[in-house]
Amino acid sequence: METNIRHIRRQQHMTLKDLAEKTGLTDAYLSMIERGRREPTLATLFKIAKALGVTAESLWTETVYDSAAEKDIGSVLVRKQNRHTKVLYPGVEYASLTINELVGGKNRGLIGHFGRLLPGANSNPDSRSAWHDEDEFTYIIRGSMVAELAEERLLLEAGDSLVIRKGTPHRFLNESEEPVEYILIRAVP
Repeated sequence: METNIRHIRRQQHMTLKDLAEKTGLTDAYLSMIERGRREPTLATLFKIAKALGVTAESLWTETVYDSAAEKDIGSVLVRKQNRHTKVLYPGVEYASLTINELVGGKNRGLIGHFGRLLPGANSNPDSRSAWHDEDEFTYIIRGSMVAELAEERLLLEAGDSLVIRKGTPHRFLNESEEPVEYILIRAVP
């Protein structure tokens, strides 16, 4: 997986050693991730994103940097053919619906994804520790899945929507026999 880690890190005038100290990972391992020679887990990406002060999606989505993102042009169009699907884990696919905007190495605007969760898959197999610094809105287009929120399990079906408040540990599981398709949106202040 190609990432934007190097560019974001350099925008923030941070060395690999600085990032290694903030994440607890080695600078050699981070270098291999930046060069696409190692495939990090989602948990590792969350750790790196937190250290950089950006959303995890910023590390793998198409990104507009600084001067282009600072221009308030009124709208941003993402054409279907320009949307790239990323497989985060076996059975977990995301296609960005928005362009990630970074100004001074920090996120701005909306982050939106079309998600597809295959039968038996879950959005964070490493743990239930996925959380965000912003509220998350999820709308189920097709199928059904379970949302695990801290100590609560909710069954979400087509047409249901769920808002997960910032900082709430969560993950999504597909315990059905059919793929689940959903839209996920977060607003970055």
